[in-house]
Amino acid sequence: MLGADGALVGSRLWATRESLAPEGAKQQALQCDGDGTARSAVFDILRRKNWPVPYDFRAIRNDLHRRWEDHVEALRQAPDEARAEYEAAVKAGDFSKAHATIGEAVALVRDLPGAEELINRMTADARAILGS
Repeated sequence: MLGADGALVGSRLWATRESLAPEGAKQQALQCDGDGTARSAVFDILRRKNWPVPYDFRAIRNDLHRRWEDHVEALRQAPDEARAEYEAAVKAGDFSKAHATIGEAVALVRDLPGAEELINRMTADARAILGS
């Protein structure tokens, strides 16, 4: 097994010191498990993204998402108040309402190393698996 550092490279590199993801989002990810994410249209609606079905967006579930996840059609019909709340949260770095983009592999993210350190760990894991 490749382990936490090599499970899903995109999510793992997202959680490094050099990543452009907001620090608050990365800190939220450290506290999350794989069940703490959701794929839904909620954040797409809030972000004014109109992806065609069946495509949607995965992010960490937060207070704002939970409020709307069972009311997606109502949000679609009247998004203005929720969008204003979301946009204010993005500006404030409030991830109880702003989204933190990461997949289910978030359950394997337990630290925020530098990218070089992470790649070295992944390389060492791969060599150990391959016996070289």
